[in-house]
Amino acid sequence: MKIRYNTKKLLLAFDIFLFLVCLSGIYHIYLKADLPFSIYESDSHLFIDKQIFNSPLNHDDRIVSIDNYKFVSREHIEIYLDGKNIGDMVKISVERYNRQFDFFVNLIPFYTTFYLLIVLLVGVLFFLIAVIVLYKAENLQQAYTFHNVVICTAAIIMTTWGNHQVKPEWLGHLTRYVFHAAYTFAPALFLHFTLVFPTNRLRSIYIIPFYLLSLALTIILSIVFIPLSNINDISYSLVYIRYFNYTRIFVVISVLLAILIFILTYRKLRSDIDKKKLKWVLLGFIAGPVSFIVLWVIPQAITTNGLIPEEFILILMSAIPVTFGIAIVKYHLYDIDLIINRGVVYVIVISFLIVLYVSIIVGITYLVSVGPAFSSVLAAVLIALIFQPLKKYVQDFVDKKFFRIHYDFRKAINDTFKAIQTSTSISELADRIITEVNKLIPAEKIGIFTFNKHDNSLTIIRQINLPGFDRHKIFLTPKSVEELRINPIATFNSVEAGIPVQISEAKSLNKRNIALIFPVNVLGELVAVELMGKKKSGNRYYKEDFDLLNQLSNESAQAIERIQLQEKIILDRLEKEKLEELNRLKSYFVSSVSHEFKTPLTSIRIFTERLENNECNTDPKFSNHLKIIQGESDRLSRMIDNVLDLVKIERGIKNYRFTETDLNVIVEDSLRIMEYQLQMQKFTVNKNLVDKRLPVTADKDSIIECVVNIISNAMKYSRDEKEITIETDFSDSFVLVRIKDKGIGINQNDKEKIFEPYFRSEDKEARRVAGTGLGLAIVKHAMDFHHGRIEIESELNKGTSFSLLFPVIKNK
Repeated sequence: MKIRYNTKKLLLAFDIFLFLVCLSGIYHIYLKADLPFSIYESDSHLFIDKQIFNSPLNHDDRIVSIDNYKFVSREHIEIYLDGKNIGDMVKISVERYNRQFDFFVNLIPFYTTFYLLIVLLVGVLFFLIAVIVLYKAENLQQAYTFHNVVICTAAIIMTTWGNHQVKPEWLGHLTRYVFHAAYTFAPALFLHFTLVFPTNRLRSIYIIPFYLLSLALTIILSIVFIPLSNINDISYSLVYIRYFNYTRIFVVISVLLAILIFILTYRKLRSDIDKKKLKWVLLGFIAGPVSFIVLWVIPQAITTNGLIPEEFILILMSAIPVTFGIAIVKYHLYDIDLIINRGVVYVIVISFLIVLYVSIIVGITYLVSVGPAFSSVLAAVLIALIFQPLKKYVQDFVDKKFFRIHYDFRKAINDTFKAIQTSTSISELADRIITEVNKLIPAEKIGIFTFNKHDNSLTIIRQINLPGFDRHKIFLTPKSVEELRINPIATFNSVEAGIPVQISEAKSLNKRNIALIFPVNVLGELVAVELMGKKKSGNRYYKEDFDLLNQLSNESAQAIERIQLQEKIILDRLEKEKLEELNRLKSYFVSSVSHEFKTPLTSIRIFTERLENNECNTDPKFSNHLKIIQGESDRLSRMIDNVLDLVKIERGIKNYRFTETDLNVIVEDSLRIMEYQLQMQKFTVNKNLVDKRLPVTADKDSIIECVVNIISNAMKYSRDEKEITIETDFSDSFVLVRIKDKGIGINQNDKEKIFEPYFRSEDKEARRVAGTGLGLAIVKHAMDFHHGRIEIESELNKGTSFSLLFPVIKNK
């Protein structure tokens, strides 16, 4: 780490030195001299094209010599004048009408103040970006290479050909040597950069020849420049131009090769992130070096003049450090696909409209014979009318033909949002979110959890590859809850640097391979979270992923708010209906209980009166009457106990006292209690108990009550076949008691409802039987507290089987 820091310090010191040299370069190009007229070439001759100041020289005068030196090109003259100062007088010999004339002119500044200002600003921009990337980039090899590329490009711009005779002369020579080195090494550095970005594919054998060629060209240009700068001999100028043209060819080949390497690399890449980075680089290449080559280098090599002013070339070149720096440090600063997409669309639309505009003006002017003003107005109106429809058509065409993947991705997102907006329940919403997220951001694990603010717990709704969470709650610390109200929580190295997240070092997340906890907040309050495992691609979560999850979170929050409001309205209505139903059931319950109480009370009163009247003179009758009184009293007592038990259950104060007991004993005691009623109603009881002890940990009285209630129901709902079978059994996990009857059976729709308090079936056969609807509710509550379960098998008109299953005592 210390070595890297020292390397950066040395590079920064070198940058400062080079920047001072570059400032000297700007001073030298500020003093660069030029002729007071422009020149063009034709048939290997030089002619005066356009005068800048008033002079006796005429347009199309052929230049014979300057200071008695003959020149063959515009660059040839430029190199000679780099040894002159602004204001110096030179002799111009021209040929006019086959006669030679000699004139003396004063040299003027080569560059405008505006151009020099652009050079300074662009140069400073290059240096700043180079230093920022050097210190901000994570990949040091990429940072160093990019830094060197940008610094060389800045040096080319700031130390271009200038006046090398300014005192001190050594500074002018040094500036030109720096220019040679920057101009020849920049192409090699570009190639080097293509081999280390976005992934390192560098082999020394590939890049060393280019660096050696760059060094050779630098040495040759500098050696040739030495006599040129000292004696200003124009013969050396031609040699210098020849080798400088070789360097231009090297620049063109290197840049085109670098772009080719980037394109081939792009086609091989699988990572969308690396592809986005390369798109930024390619955009910079197209805006900078390619524009420089097409608009300046090639035209200048052919005609000695660029197609556009140098100022615009410099502004275009500033795209290099900007786009390259964004690619290395923060590729997601802007959506590169959107920039390219919109760029293509507007280039097509504007090009078409320009052609159409010109065609309309020419067509109307020559065909209809009207003035150009009317044609221009009419063309402008037509262009304004068709611009928006044309843009939309071109946008759709470009999206579908050139950006199909992104078009499909946007369509998938829109479909996802529509699905979220039409969800009618939290579970349905969770299903749709988890399905769509898994398509758009494939992850190893995904889970949707609701948040309970009362105990800071998360309860799973839907999940993919998250076993165990459906059986346990996750409890968040108050600190985590506060953090999730602001930003997502992520584990270390699971998200891209620069994304606003809270980094968690919780071992529980790493143990379960959870990479990201993304919140869903409604009005600033946490209502749900999405747990994401590592991405299946192995990549980290990038800004695009977070943008998508943010959009989904916002849409989900709105959907949850809407669903909660709908559910509240529905619950209010259901609550009202339930209260009305409860009042009806309680009225029915009071009526049923009154009837149920009246039957045993009547029996008790009748037989008590008989005993009082001594109607029973024999001992057997006397004993039977007492048995009836006792049985009816017990039945009445059980009904009262059921009512009291349900009251306790509803109030949450029902207690159970667990002890070890034998399930067979419980069955025997239950049958003994029901013996009177079974005999009175002439029921046959088939008893099939295992011949071994069945130990359970239970509240014996409550389980007896459960068995009695089920036997009582079996008796009530039996018609002609009055037969009940009661049996016990066991397995490795459970012991059970099963009560079967041959009664009317249970309607399939009622199976889930029969355990609700006061429930009465709408089935006609069942409605004929009087009852309170309390017994099975008490059974369900007791079995839940015993960690047991109830199994029901029933067939209409054939009977019902109730099984009560209790966990086995492990060591028994």
